[in-house]
Amino acid sequence: MGTQKVSNPFERATAFFLFGSLQQFYFDGNQRTSRAMMNGVLMTQGLDAVSIPAVRATEFNSRMIDFYTSLDATEMMAFVFDCILKFRRSVGLILGFPPSGTYQTSSTSVSATR
Repeated sequence: MGTQKVSNPFERATAFFLFGSLQQFYFDGNQRTSRAMMNGVLMTQGLDAVSIPAVRATEFNSRMIDFYTSLDATEMMAFVFDCILKFRRSVGLILGFPPSGTYQTSSTSVSATR
């Protein structure tokens, strides 16, 4: 099986996070380490780092369990993107420029509005 390059930096970074979390490379701290690596990929591309708000921890954990059992990253990618948008909206409201609410992946359109 050959390797496939992911050109979209958000997809590449999020896939890195999910793969690292799933594979459990370390005894402890796999999700934290993988999130740090995801943010490193995003920031090297000039994109915002991702922070999962504490108030969404239960939703995050539930979606991660769904990802672990289904191996379908769609919902987790949408969740991570939604976290980015909500953060940018809160900053945008302060600065006066809220961002768009839709993100187009290479295979699907993810809308972060609810």
